[in-house]
Parts: sequence; structure tokens; C-alpha cells
Amino acid sequence: MIIQYNFNYIHNNGLLTRLLNKISKSFGDRVFLDRNEDNYLLESEGEQKELEEIAHKISSTIPSSIFLKSSSVKEISEFTATKRLLEENTKFYAVPFCIECQDRILNNTKDLNLNCDICGFSNSEIDVEDLEVKASEFEANGECEVQTFNGKRTFSKTKGLSIICNDYANISEYFIITQSELNALTSVEKPSIRLKPKLKLKMEFDLIEPFYDVFLPDDKITLALCSILKDTKIIFCNDIDLPKVSAILDRKLIIKSARDLQADSTKNEIEMLRSIITEHKLVTPSVCAIHLSHSTASTIFTFNSKIGHTKMVEFGKLPYSINEVFELIKNTDESGEKLINNLKLKNETLYEKMVSHKFDNSHAQPLTQLFAIISLILGLSEDKSIKRASAFLEATAIEFGGKSGPRIDYKVEKVDNVYTLELTKAIRSAISFKLAGVDNYLISFGVLDSLADFLATQAEDADANTSIDALFLSGNAFENRQLFLRTVNAIEPNYKVYTNERVAIWN
Repeated sequence: MIIQYNFNYIHNNGLLTRLLNKISKSFGDRVFLDRNEDNYLLESEGEQKELEEIAHKISSTIPSSIFLKSSSVKEISEFTATKRLLEENTKFYAVPFCIECQDRILNNTKDLNLNCDICGFSNSEIDVEDLEVKASEFEANGECEVQTFNGKRTFSKTKGLSIICNDYANISEYFIITQSELNALTSVEKPSIRLKPKLKLKMEFDLIEPFYDVFLPDDKITLALCSILKDTKIIFCNDIDLPKVSAILDRKLIIKSARDLQADSTKNEIEMLRSIITEHKLVTPSVCAIHLSHSTASTIFTFNSKIGHTKMVEFGKLPYSINEVFELIKNTDESGEKLINNLKLKNETLYEKMVSHKFDNSHAQPLTQLFAIISLILGLSEDKSIKRASAFLEATAIEFGGKSGPRIDYKVEKVDNVYTLELTKAIRSAISFKLAGVDNYLISFGVLDSLADFLATQAEDADANTSIDALFLSGNAFENRQLFLRTVNAIEPNYKVYTNERVAIWN
């Protein structure tokens, strides 16, 4: 009997090559390997017991990875693979730790300088005895500082923008998390994921942020320290340079590059197009590209080989003063004036708070402005930081478990020959639903859900104008799983959706 294992691994970093070679060396002539671009084959022959032994070795050696897109196993009639070993990549991929090193550390090894040909040999100036001293300092003083393989870290019982979940088996008790996000957290790359803490955790630690970057121990020293502090379920950490991903459905989006989740060359619209086309090996595509971001200008454009790059929609700027926004709405038409007057009459205290509110950040992108202003209108946040206020709306939308929300108006107007998304229309919709007594969770979800529907309509318009083959998505706004999920669900029935998978999405 011959069994074939097929792994679709999309990163040329050498990790899977080293793992398969290690397995092959363990079983001699019973295992053969091969590779065709991103597809790796391992074929094995033997009796049932021998094949079960190989299967166990594979399952205990090949880790979950954000770059392992799929794997399969089947019986074949004859060998197709011909190599005993695969050619090693010249670039060494230094994962935080492999499965074997993880097991050795968790089994109380006293040696942190583990000589490993998979995750690499790292000399440490700190040993387990030093970490036990640090752990005692942590217990006594509430924090300690440790030089890890990923930089100097301050570990704390109570404060920090990043959180190590030292009890990942029960992580759903602490955070709102999906299975896809949990799978990404436990992958061999050990990235962080932005998660909303649950009410119990917020109250226990007096948490004030809408989201925290959550990760599992991500290097040998951090793993060893967390093993010593195994009874401390949540450990806060200073905001350090961590790789970050977002996980929705079967997709893993690299939001931020660090360590070996590198390197992002997508610096503008054309580079974003080129990088996605290259990653997916697309030939002369005609596409609609949607870029939504809190860091760079959001835009919608089309591209094909005959016409080239054509701008479709730009996002209109909003005033930073809520009072100026309200004046814009009042001066638009009679119904706008009536709407703002009704808002003032219904809740004068809230109205006065809003018109006197001033955000302290004058460099935010229009999408961030929109979310922050609606967050303020709904009473979700009074924060002076426009980015934090925006995040409160996103965090509220995450908690909505329904399938549809109220329709928020996203309308495009032609201004000076430029098609612009008029964001005051969306604000007017949110105010109307607020006055009608619609629940804040429902309105927050509607803001994202209606935006997803708007993007799907733009794709249809692009198809009508230039006959597109596919749709490209980029931008860190899609870190919000609700927005990404609703956008993909709205678009994919009609068009194939592509994103960057090997490098960080264009911020």
C-alpha cells in the first residue's frame, strides 16, 4: 500500500522542507518526497502498522501554520515522488520554536539553548534559574523585565497594550474569538490577533481599551517564563514589535510584518496590485481593487491591461469638529436641519457634549473619522483619540450575532469630476436610527454591513464598465473580522476575492 500526503504551503521559507526532510531521514527507503512550486508531496509504502507509524510522525511533526493552506492524504497505486530529500532553501526560517522544542521546554528542561535544526540554535544569556528569579519578582512586585529572543519585555499583572494568554485552552472565556482566530494564534508563527475582551475580564482588570493584541508565548524564553507562571492566566506585556494577523473563515491576513512575516513591498496602489497578481500567479487580470484603511487613503479603482488604472471612488473628508459636521448636515436641506434639531430636542445633554467635543488627532483617515463620529453619536465613546473612538464602534459591531442590520446610506456624488463617497449621508442614517431607538449593537453592525454591501455594488458597477475577472481587497480596516466577512460574503457569489497572503496587506 502506498499513501500520498500533499501539503499546499505558500511560503518559500524552508520550514516545510526541513520538516519533511527530517521525517524522511527517520524512515529511510519507505518515504519519498517531491515538490512542485507550493505543493509538497510525501509518499510512503508499507504495511498497515508501518503506515500508521509514519502518519503519527507526520501529525506530531508538521505544525499548524498560517502559510499551510491545505493538506490531504490518499492512497495511490505507484510512487510519483522520487527524492529522498528536498533541496534546502538558502534562507533559514527562524520560527519561535518548533513542536519538539516546545515540548522540551514545557517538560521542565533546564537548557534554553536548544540546538535544533528546525527552529534554529539560539544562545541565551538567561537560564531557567534566572527566569525563576524573574517570576518571583513578578509575583512580588506585579511586573518584571526580561530580555527575550524577541526583545526586552516588561511583563505585568495589570497593565500593557498586549496580552499573553497563558491559558489558551480556555481563551474563549476571556475574549470574543472565533475558531479561525484560535487556529492562527496557535500556529507555529505565534502571531498576535486583535481581540475584544469579554465583560468579565474587563471588570476584573479594569480594562479600558476596546481591543487588545493577544498572543501566546512566542519565543523560548517567554514560553519558559509563562510555564513557570502557569497559574497566572493573563499576562500583560508592553507594546512591542509583534507580527499581527487577522483570521476570517479559511483566510489568514498578515496585518503587520515582523520577525519572518516579511517583507511588505506594497507601498501604493500599483505595488498592491502587482504583489497580489504575483502571489496568485494571475495572468493579465481585469480587476476592481478596494483599499480600506485607517492609516492610508481609502480608495476604489479598476485595472486592466488595455485601459490601465482608473480611479472609481475617493472617500470624502469630514471636519474634525462634530459641531461642524452637524452644521454641514443642517445646511444640506430642510430634512437635515430637522434631523439635527430633533437630535437636540430628544437628548440635549448628549447633543451639547457632542457639539463641544473635539478630537485630538487631526491626521485621521476619512473612514476613521466616520466610525469615530458615529461612535460618539451612539454614546459608545467620549474619547479624544479619534482612532480609539473609531475602535469602540468596531468592537461593538463585533459583538452583534445577527445576520443583518439597518441600512446605512453610503452614497457617491460627483464633485469637481471626482466621484466621492459622501460620508455625511452615513452619519445622517446613524442619527435617524438612534432617534428611532434602534439598539447600538444593531446600528454599529449596520455601519459595517452596509459598507460591505456598498463595496459589492461598486464591484458590480466596475464589472458593468470594464468587465472585471476578480476583486482585490487590501487595507488594515479589514482587520475587523465582521467587515471582512460581510464584504467577502457580499462579493464572492459573483467574483473571486484575492488578498495578499505572504506579505502584510497594504496598510
